[in-house]
Amino acid sequence: MGIKLTDLEERDLLTIIASSDMGELKMQAFVKKVLKENVAIIDVIFQDGRKLNFDNVQINIEYAPEDGVPFIWRAARIVNVKNQYVLQVAGEGVRHNRRSCFRVSVGVYARMAMVGRQGTDVMIRDVSLSGFSIADRDRELALEIGHELTVVFSDLGYNLKLVGKVVRIEEMENMIVYGVETRNLCKDLSPYISIKQQRNRRNKEKR
Repeated sequence: MGIKLTDLEERDLLTIIASSDMGELKMQAFVKKVLKENVAIIDVIFQDGRKLNFDNVQINIEYAPEDGVPFIWRAARIVNVKNQYVLQVAGEGVRHNRRSCFRVSVGVYARMAMVGRQGTDVMIRDVSLSGFSIADRDRELALEIGHELTVVFSDLGYNLKLVGKVVRIEEMENMIVYGVETRNLCKDLSPYISIKQQRNRRNKEKR
């Protein structure tokens, strides 16, 4: 079952996924006013106060309800009308499996923080625009579904901070893998993934 813009309420949070040949950028926006089932006025949250022109880019809009399974409108449009951003979508938003996002192998240590626990070092196994996974070879983390955590790590000149919630636990022969759904907007994540992918490819070719 899909969702219409008229099913949303004022101040509901949306994620704008804008992509072009230059890469992908994610930013957030609030619903300001829904005009009809496929048109709404939105307040876009820009990084560093810089505004963008949404012409000539592909735009997908994501909305995550309380049950955590997001909806997505593909091939949306955002136009500036009298200094207001107007969102136009085609049809209903459909359920979107974030695990289908491209993942890149990472293999670096991060500092993990959780409420009520001391900080600890963890291994980031892979990362995508929608989430990341932690490899627990010592089987000592004892994370559970729903646990919220923050990881901070540096790699390839990027300092990344990801906030997320554990949504998957996979028991493997030599480790436990925790799948974490990212809940914050990290502006450096997309370029990092792109460069990491290129670096991994070159390293593989050298073998």
